[in-house]
Amino acid sequence: MQRSVGNVQGIETLDLLPSSLKLIDMQDRLTTDAPTKILSRGIGELLGEYDYVLIDCPPNLGRITRNGLDIADAYLIPTIPDVLSTYGIPQIVTKVKEFEEMSTGIVPLGIVATKVRRQVGLHKRTLEIMREKAGKPMGESQIAYPYVFRNIFIETAQIAEAAEFQRDATLHQKWKSSAHDAFYRFAYEFIERCKEV
Repeated sequence: MQRSVGNVQGIETLDLLPSSLKLIDMQDRLTTDAPTKILSRGIGELLGEYDYVLIDCPPNLGRITRNGLDIADAYLIPTIPDVLSTYGIPQIVTKVKEFEEMSTGIVPLGIVATKVRRQVGLHKRTLEIMREKAGKPMGESQIAYPYVFRNIFIETAQIAEAAEFQRDATLHQKWKSSAHDAFYRFAYEFIERCKEV
């Protein structure tokens, strides 16, 4: 565990457990009796130290992702708002529901639209369709389509450039104005959504 990471001024209580791309290769070699309990055994006792623990998982339901789901209370689905990117959302929610029934009471916190292009009509239409579906049963199942966060992330060079930002600075300086404001608004909506579920 890396304590108090980052070079952003005012962020003193952020810890990080770094991962590795090598885990993707490792997941196929996991042969323990409980392959979804490895993360729980490793960091389970630390979870009580934090208000929020965010686990970034691969975009699949392999063993690595299921390890994250096993210790989670809720999950987010980031997506680009287009037909192909959102097509599998019902399957994801259904599969996680099946996993949840064998594990903990994890719930979908919601869908976060990322890399949104304002000038692309398809993105606007897809967002509207997703918001209309939210809370309604998906197909023949009684599982509801997840909540869709109001705050979205517009595709900008500022967000990509922030990854290479090296010097000490405030969040506003690192992310510039529009990206900073998007993260700020999303953080508040995220906290409110956590209280609801």
